[in-house]
Amino acid sequence: MDSVTLFVQDRAGRPLANKALRVRLQLSGWRRLPDGSPLPCHDCLQQQVRTDAQGKAHLALGFAFEGTWRAILTSGDAQMLALSQSEDILTVFEPPDRFLADGTPLWGPTREKKGPVVLVLMGFDASNAFTATQMMQLMAPVTDLIRAAGGSVAIVRFPDSQLLPGTLAPRAQQAIRTLAADMRERVSVVGISTGGLTARIALTDRLLPVRTLVTYDTPHRGANLNPQLQALIRRYAGPGMQRPLDSPITQAILRDYATKVHWKKRGLADWPEQVITRPWTPPSLPDWPRWCRTVALSNGSRRGANHSQTLLRLWQPFRQERVLARPADQQPGSLLSGLAGFSTALPLGIAGAEIRELPTFIPTESALDAPAETPPPVDAFFSVPEGATPLLHDQLSEAAARFLFYQIFHSV
Repeated sequence: MDSVTLFVQDRAGRPLANKALRVRLQLSGWRRLPDGSPLPCHDCLQQQVRTDAQGKAHLALGFAFEGTWRAILTSGDAQMLALSQSEDILTVFEPPDRFLADGTPLWGPTREKKGPVVLVLMGFDASNAFTATQMMQLMAPVTDLIRAAGGSVAIVRFPDSQLLPGTLAPRAQQAIRTLAADMRERVSVVGISTGGLTARIALTDRLLPVRTLVTYDTPHRGANLNPQLQALIRRYAGPGMQRPLDSPITQAILRDYATKVHWKKRGLADWPEQVITRPWTPPSLPDWPRWCRTVALSNGSRRGANHSQTLLRLWQPFRQERVLARPADQQPGSLLSGLAGFSTALPLGIAGAEIRELPTFIPTESALDAPAETPPPVDAFFSVPEGATPLLHDQLSEAAARFLFYQIFHSV
């Protein structure tokens, strides 16, 4: 063959017609030379193509090829996200149905019913590259329920999520007004992580057309991140991890923010012998809005088992060192999340890293804005069952999704 045909569809099997795509083909097989002799082929080709009315895209290879191929969508379209490929069918997470007047993408209902209108505020993104479509995929356990019930979901992605919530709040207020005016009804606002802080500040405007405020694993009382790990990131990690650690929002929410480090040479690398942190000053947040329904969800349990063990394990050529969890890291739901890329920029003195567990680093009492023995200051709340292992900070369990859907749907 000298070309391949790719069928592009959404999760419901509907063809994506007349859609421009940037595709990377991974070929594994044999390339036929003009004289007919075979040449091993393990190439990657990138092309800009457009699907036809049936969702087909034809990709020319420019040579005769025998073997297998796989198509991958590249970052050419931030609204497209590939999920899987079976034979020549590429299934993608459906792009937004339309965009609101302010550019906010909106996914409409999948069934002809009258359902809730939901606005999701995205939280801190270390790379500022997480797309609205990726957030929809992450929240699919609940957004699929909402859309099947006739609801619509709009996603607000802040251009710079590393700014303070008070700086981002006006953009959230604008999106709430725009969505409510477009749909001609009040909306439910869901703040993911630090997006919940932005939502609380935005809702100081009592005139906003909001039914329900939901905060999901939001650091109302700060977040935990091992200070020794902070020190190692600043010294050895690349700029992509150093900049987020020094961003305004990180400095505002970390309860143990490393400000000074005493280093000691061990092998070929320095090691944080003493880490000095600044006194914790809780962020100044407005009271929960009592003029609308309020709901808080946590990815940890209120009284959970200790799942900390060793926070991070580092290997050196001739000996093993460990960064141990501190008491603050051992509270339910307080372990750090997703720093697997930390080992990529380390010098030879530290050969590799392994994070043994990846639960959320937002403590339960922070996410629910109340200690274990105190009722949260909201109308309803959700936490992981007692003694269960905390979920990842960016994980939405089926139980949490059902709870979230019930709170949003029954407030309509």
